[in-house]
Amino acid sequence: MRKDKEQKYVHFISNTHWDREWLYSFQETRIQLIDFFQRLLNILEKNKDYNSFVLDSQVVPVEDYLEIFPNDRERIKKQVEERRLLIGPWYTCPECFQVGSESIIRNLLYGHIIAKQMGGVMKVGHTPFSYGQISQLPQIYKGFGIHIALFYHGVSHDEVPNEFWWEGADGTKILASQMSRHARYNFYHQVYRPVVYGMEPDERNWNWNKGGTPFRLADEKAQFEHYLLLQPPKNFDEKQLKERVKKLFKSECEVATTPHIAFMMGHDSSVPDELEVCLVHETQQVLEGHIVKHSNYQDYAEEVLREVENIKLPVLQGERRTPKPMPRIYHLYSDVLSSRTRIKRENSYSERDLQRLAEPMSVLSACMGMEYPKDFIDLAWKELLRCHAHDTISGSGVDIIEQDTLHRLRQVREISRSVLRRVLAFCQKSIDFSKEDKNAILITVYNPLPMEREETISTVVDLPDTIPAGEFCLENIETGEEVPLQIHSQERANVVITQPEDARHSMKVHRYHTSFTTTKVPPLGYTSYRIKHHKPFLQGTLITSDRVLENQYMRVAIRDDGTFDVFHKPSEKIYCGLGYLLDDGEAGHAWMHIPPAYNEVIDSRPFPKKISLLEDGPLSATYKIEYEMIIPGQLVSTNEDLNDRLDGVGNNSKRSIRQVSIPIQMFITLRNQSRSLELKVKLINNARDHRLRIAFPSNLDTDIVRVESAFDIVEREIVPGPNNPWKNTKSVTFPQYRFIDLDDTWGGLAIINDGLKEYEVSRDLTRTMFITLLRAYTVHLATVSKQWETHPEMNLSQCPGEHEFNFWIYPHAGGTMKGNVVQETERIYSPLIPVQSGVSNGTQPPTKSLIKIQPDTIIFSALKLAEDRQGYILRVYNSSNEPTAAVLEFGEPLKEVYEVNFEETIIQKLEISPQNTVKIQCNEKKIVTIKFLI
Repeated sequence: MRKDKEQKYVHFISNTHWDREWLYSFQETRIQLIDFFQRLLNILEKNKDYNSFVLDSQVVPVEDYLEIFPNDRERIKKQVEERRLLIGPWYTCPECFQVGSESIIRNLLYGHIIAKQMGGVMKVGHTPFSYGQISQLPQIYKGFGIHIALFYHGVSHDEVPNEFWWEGADGTKILASQMSRHARYNFYHQVYRPVVYGMEPDERNWNWNKGGTPFRLADEKAQFEHYLLLQPPKNFDEKQLKERVKKLFKSECEVATTPHIAFMMGHDSSVPDELEVCLVHETQQVLEGHIVKHSNYQDYAEEVLREVENIKLPVLQGERRTPKPMPRIYHLYSDVLSSRTRIKRENSYSERDLQRLAEPMSVLSACMGMEYPKDFIDLAWKELLRCHAHDTISGSGVDIIEQDTLHRLRQVREISRSVLRRVLAFCQKSIDFSKEDKNAILITVYNPLPMEREETISTVVDLPDTIPAGEFCLENIETGEEVPLQIHSQERANVVITQPEDARHSMKVHRYHTSFTTTKVPPLGYTSYRIKHHKPFLQGTLITSDRVLENQYMRVAIRDDGTFDVFHKPSEKIYCGLGYLLDDGEAGHAWMHIPPAYNEVIDSRPFPKKISLLEDGPLSATYKIEYEMIIPGQLVSTNEDLNDRLDGVGNNSKRSIRQVSIPIQMFITLRNQSRSLELKVKLINNARDHRLRIAFPSNLDTDIVRVESAFDIVEREIVPGPNNPWKNTKSVTFPQYRFIDLDDTWGGLAIINDGLKEYEVSRDLTRTMFITLLRAYTVHLATVSKQWETHPEMNLSQCPGEHEFNFWIYPHAGGTMKGNVVQETERIYSPLIPVQSGVSNGTQPPTKSLIKIQPDTIIFSALKLAEDRQGYILRVYNSSNEPTAAVLEFGEPLKEVYEVNFEETIIQKLEISPQNTVKIQCNEKKIVTIKFLI
């Protein structure tokens, strides 16, 4: 019997895909959201036959609406409780390759919390918004009690049928579904538009004679704004309905694995239509012998899950990044990784400040008696997660979104910094310094990671001008060990002393900019020093020859062309010619890098360089490299079809004859005892329509690159093999989280960066790692299918002005795991925090550890207050491929410890040893969440 003759259950699913901001600013989009919600609520309340509506798997639209109409809260809650409006499980719809690991879990956590407050959470992993799927999403979804994922980016019906098993990095399996042959909008485009509007699925041209009352503002400022149809003409063509429904039904039956078929009624920013009730009825009449019901994702998922118990389905493993075949290329629209890199880098710092500094230090202070600042941290988290909506973090929309996003991220950093300042002030006040001289000057170094650290750090030390200016050192209060300092500079300054009960004061100080190598700083804790006067500053140098820096682990030599060689002493491996820039043309858009037909690639090495020694000391030394790259000023397009060019079909563009200068400064810094070489790149972008990348040739004999992804280190082929979906491509870029790493038998080289997400490894023998600094393009929006809307008035997508990028070049012996690449990245991303204070009379010791985790292959992810405010949450994951028994050592007496899931629901109680330690089993790539009470 033919598949379409067997009885089927057709799920007519009313939904929308609501971009919080993309074609329009957030505020303009929210006004449209107000209209959407009022229309939806009226339909749900007045028409009981309109069964349900799915709000795109997120809850932030509800918050955005209630901010304007708070009195409608109960109206929305009633519909959610009755399962007629389905919201969640996400807070916003993120692009998971561009945000941090912990941010993904918090996005789902806040989505669950808010959806439950509003009446219930949709337990379906609807993830069509990422450009591919991360390898750990099955484990993350299952940790929230979600057993099915719906997506189509990164998979195709050429690989698997509609449904398949998806196995994550740790072995967790969940069901996955592509939903339909025509993605998330099959019924909307294939039936609804032809039947109601008389428009073919790809028909998008409007004729003024069609009426509908087109409207727009007509001033100069509004020339690029959209028309709005005030009275859109609608019809209901029953003949078309019958033909279209049969055709769609037959098409979907060909890819379905169960009797359940999804008819998806929704599109980008689409609104509910009361006609849908009629469409459900009429579709039932057409599909006689089958069952058609007005359904939703939750009902559809539950039915499909029941059916697959008796069906053998194929299994796909790991991250899903299968590209889509296009007329001349394969692509995944994932070049958003390099769009508006200012957003990516600022997001990275915002995540660090909130997740890695403010939260764990808030727990430390709470364990000393301070109230955990949960309301402030929740505020910062929500602001951060609003920046993770996929079009927002991708930088694929209009210019104003970049401005708004950077503003929000600044708020996250300001809140995080303010919280950090206050919780560390409480910690410092709580330490017992009563044995110190009453005028003692104290430096305490706080460690936000649960591993012991001994590092060279920079700090600013103020000495009151009542003390004669002179040399000094630090002395560890607990051990008495003297710690000498390197002085970078000193100055006289007036500092402000503030307190809320009195007017502000001024104090004259001698200010010293210093570096020192800490004694061992306890895990997730602190150690304290006193200033000891009349002790000489540290003398010496890390410069061993002209343009050569050297410490215990490496020797760095700077070449005349501005590149540098790194000799790694432990592995006796040398890496040559690192750090040059390559610039090529850009004829594409936010989603896709398209080279001009007549491209010109500019190499930084031939340009004259000025190389100078900026700083020379025993703990830190820096060289500065200055030069200008002269590159074409813009793209020139002649005799070409713009739509063909932007679709990657072909183009006739070239780089301009007119040239501009790109001033570049590079700062190469080596620190004592540091295993990484620091590289800061500053530049001023004066050009348009180009892509600028930095290159690190490795010359390593390997076919595999290892890349950090969310809670995982993924391996990717450098030269795609016969079973690799990228086998017919060349010069393809891929996502990274914080580092990429190459290694062979003799050594390895990792490049760690501060927020850039796009890399490529060359397929030639140099195995050069390219990281995209910026990609400047004209805004072209895929507003209308198969047509592109151009915005020449927008300039921020061209990345104008000043930029700064930071890299850490980390040579190592062994592979990624044995070479401790993850641990080095953790150290860089969670810096030690020095504070200065006077004497306090608290009760805490001058050196303390709150939590220590062993072994160091167990990676710290989060430490925060539990959502029920009873105890604290610690999240870790096993970065290795080996099962590991981990030991957690606590510095405060434990009352109870539990393993919990990501919703913080108890799984099992854990045993506390007499030594106040807890053992946990972390299988390979497993994420483990612990709740502890002290």
